[in-house]
Amino acid sequence: MLKVKKISAVLLISVVALAACNTGKQKQKSDNTDQDTLKKEVSAEFQKKKEELKQLAGKEFSNINNKIRELNNKIEEGEKKLTEEHNEILDEIQERRVSANEKLNKIKDVSEEEWNEFQQKLKEDIDTIKTKLDDILDDF
Repeated sequence: MLKVKKISAVLLISVVALAACNTGKQKQKSDNTDQDTLKKEVSAEFQKKKEELKQLAGKEFSNINNKIRELNNKIEEGEKKLTEEHNEILDEIQERRVSANEKLNKIKDVSEEEWNEFQQKLKEDIDTIKTKLDDILDDF
């Protein structure tokens, strides 16, 4: 009878230990699921930011293209000639347009750690292009 009690006690302890292990695994599984969900939400939010920046840049490039067409029309009308300074500024504008466009094409490769710097530099390039182009248009 004593052996039966010892065996019963060992079995009971084993069952309790197994139940405790399973509870720990379930908690760990739940924690992992929560972390995965959070990562997916953060990733989705980051993708949304990228998409918003692409849309904004697309609109800005469209506006820049319209201003370039306007400048070309004014030049064709022959009211005023481009100076050497204007040509240098236009060359710089073209270089910045190419650079900004290349940056925009690399947006998919930008990590969250690089995001703020990337976004800031792209916006600075676009703003510089617009400012310089406006300056030339104001001369005409």
